[in-house]
Amino acid sequence: MVWPLKKIAVSTIGLVSLCLAPPLSANGKLGVYLGETLRNLNADAQVLTWVFFGDKGRYEADKTNIPSSLVSERSRLRRHKVRSMGTLLDYTDLPVEQSYVDELIALGARVRHRSKWFNGISVEATRSQVDQIERLPFVNRLELVWRARRETEAITDFPLSSESLTAKPQRSTSLLELNYGPSLGQVQLINVPAVHNTGNYGQGVIVGVFDNGFRLLDHEVFDSLRTRIVATYDFVDHKVSVAPNNPSSIFGAHGIVTLSTLGGYKPGELIGPAFGAQFILARTENDSSETPIEEDNWLAAIEWADSIGVDVTSTSLGYL
Repeated sequence: MVWPLKKIAVSTIGLVSLCLAPPLSANGKLGVYLGETLRNLNADAQVLTWVFFGDKGRYEADKTNIPSSLVSERSRLRRHKVRSMGTLLDYTDLPVEQSYVDELIALGARVRHRSKWFNGISVEATRSQVDQIERLPFVNRLELVWRARRETEAITDFPLSSESLTAKPQRSTSLLELNYGPSLGQVQLINVPAVHNTGNYGQGVIVGVFDNGFRLLDHEVFDSLRTRIVATYDFVDHKVSVAPNNPSSIFGAHGIVTLSTLGGYKPGELIGPAFGAQFILARTENDSSETPIEEDNWLAAIEWADSIGVDVTSTSLGYL
């Protein structure tokens, strides 16, 4: 089942919905949305499916004394802002049991992503494979991976080039310590210049940016930002580079525009609110697909970024 973007607010809402949806199958494992989808498929048709496990296997022994090595020091320090020292780690930090994953692979399912937070994995599986997976004793629940397609009235994609990122000069004012150029209007909307005048440019903050890819990272507006990229990963094509494989300038255009708006720095042309921050870049949307938004890509990205120690994330869905 494919859902238009306007019918889901954010991926996390979809995740909560699928976890709380009433079961459909007689044995109580098959979720409503997956069940509805399977009714209309033949036995060999592929469906994107969440498989949730009932426990964490061998890691259950660690649930009362979770190893600190499972979470980075940076992540633990961030958690300590809102948690006591004794509660920095919890059950969701324990990994998914690998032997459970292996059994699904043995049945022919193709693993896409795993989630330690929800204790499960997303797979591509046929209806007959889903039937077999449902009968496994360690499987607690199965549900559809939520997706969103482009709406016909969506904003048309725009090509990206170095020239399109070059702004026209604009006179600065004597009240500003930085020359924002044409970007002054947008940063004034959220009172950024007043914050910048105090010397706060986002230093010490890690921002996660999840989008459809990032091209032109060699553009001059990113000259200082490039040295502050903490990590990158493409959760669509499973590679470190976040530039889409498709060479078309349309692919990955929105991500680079979003990133430049956040952290670009070229005095007189563009200065972003957080040009002093560090960044984690994740490609989570697939422009090549009829359903670019797939929640398991986003969930894998947020768990990965959290493990690194991200402070705040940006997920831009407005271009769909």
